[in-house]
Amino acid sequence: MLEVSNIEPITGVRRAYFEDLRKNNVPQFLFRTWSSKSGGGPEHATNSVKEIIPHGFMERASGSGFYEKAESELYKMVAMHFSNDNSPWFSSEFSSWTGSLHLALYYARSIDEQHDPHVAVIDTRQLDEEVLVWHVPHLYYEGGLHEYMAHGPIRGIGYKAVSYKALMSSGLANVFPELGQDDISKFGFNLRNQMFNGPPNPFPEDEMENSDEIKQIRKIADLYDHLSLPVATGLICLRPRPWIRSQPEGRAALEQAAKLFAGAELPSDFERGNWLREGVVLTESHMDSMTFPDVRQ
Repeated sequence: MLEVSNIEPITGVRRAYFEDLRKNNVPQFLFRTWSSKSGGGPEHATNSVKEIIPHGFMERASGSGFYEKAESELYKMVAMHFSNDNSPWFSSEFSSWTGSLHLALYYARSIDEQHDPHVAVIDTRQLDEEVLVWHVPHLYYEGGLHEYMAHGPIRGIGYKAVSYKALMSSGLANVFPELGQDDISKFGFNLRNQMFNGPPNPFPEDEMENSDEIKQIRKIADLYDHLSLPVATGLICLRPRPWIRSQPEGRAALEQAAKLFAGAELPSDFERGNWLREGVVLTESHMDSMTFPDVRQ
């Protein structure tokens, strides 16, 4: 994690360590829910279907500059962003993301519709500018499993946002009826644990392709155009499936589901990177009770 006592920029072996974390232990695809009040509102940050510009990048040239800053400065910025500090003098250069579409959708549900919530997806390797992304436990706090921090403006073919209203109109409530349940957390932590403590949800045998659920998932995911595949994957994994168990029938069910989306458009540089290996991306922590079985699945 970052050290508050280091007043010099991160260099050498330590920089290589942080680069390895972001390149090999962060999902290629991440989700974010934003609204008209995100980042303090449009006067402080931009959140739109075209781009996301954090407060700290609103009035200066593009370019990361992450490793040009003193490590102590980075530590303070991460800490204040994570704690949602609204001090008038604070200007964050990060936007917040999650590996869990389950979390993003439940958070969108918690936002008043007058603020026009949107659910976005990014392919971290297909953005117009280099954006550096870390999991919060890499930088600051081991219990921050729910959040990834992206440093830099988000724009380009690797970004797509769709309004929550459009998702609901396309049948989201049919795919995720649990959105109607109340949870003490706006991120749906209790709901997720409850859902994944139950038995796996199989698709109808020999009728998966024509099942109503798959049809609805396709319809919703298609709203994300060329980024439909990660969204479809997230929608399928909103609840436990047979392949979450390491059994032959579970593997067969996974292969069957994968074939349904075999024709979906893949990003040009898609690869089965280190982040797809079991256990590489953190999904649970001894620090608290938060867990992300949907991401693990």
